[in-house]
Amino acid sequence: MKSAKAVVMVSLLAACGAAYAGPHSISYSQVSVNPGAKVTISGQEFVAAQVGVRQFTVDKRYAVRWLVPSEPFGFAASLQADHNPDPLDSPNATIDGFPAQIEVTDSRTYFLSGSEIPTPQSSLLVQGQAFAFVRVQVGDTRLTFFATVTQDDQQADITTDIYRGTSQSAYGRYTDPVALIGTAGLDKWVDYIRVIPLN
Repeated sequence: MKSAKAVVMVSLLAACGAAYAGPHSISYSQVSVNPGAKVTISGQEFVAAQVGVRQFTVDKRYAVRWLVPSEPFGFAASLQADHNPDPLDSPNATIDGFPAQIEVTDSRTYFLSGSEIPTPQSSLLVQGQAFAFVRVQVGDTRLTFFATVTQDDQQADITTDIYRGTSQSAYGRYTDPVALIGTAGLDKWVDYIRVIPLN
């Protein structure tokens, strides 16, 4: 997508959170790999990362492992751990003996960006996404994992009437991104989450 001074983004899904129950569900079936292992999820490369996590009020330690996006120039792994002793509202899985809540949803985002200088032009990018949120309750500590995978449904340049993306919309290419959730997608990604007790 071309760089632009202004970007207009309209998403069918404005926000993803715990209160949203999408139309799809997935299951957990543990797969264990060593940190650094590369795994392909929906055609995108991920790498297994591992960090040490300690509970908040007791000295219980864990090796926590999950898949993070692998980029040509490196990777970034981030895991949220909250001090929250309350049980999960609706656990639907067990990960390494701990109650877990797995949620997935899919959406489509429409990006229309452009500029009037030096010549009027804009670009339309239509992208399908699937998101996974996994929460694991480990004693008084709640671990939250997040992943997203995408598919490009359309990319088009617009040189006349640059604010009217409908002039180039190829509706037939806007396919349901449910395949991003399936057995080669996020359903596979969740299987690599591990919470391994160390003491």
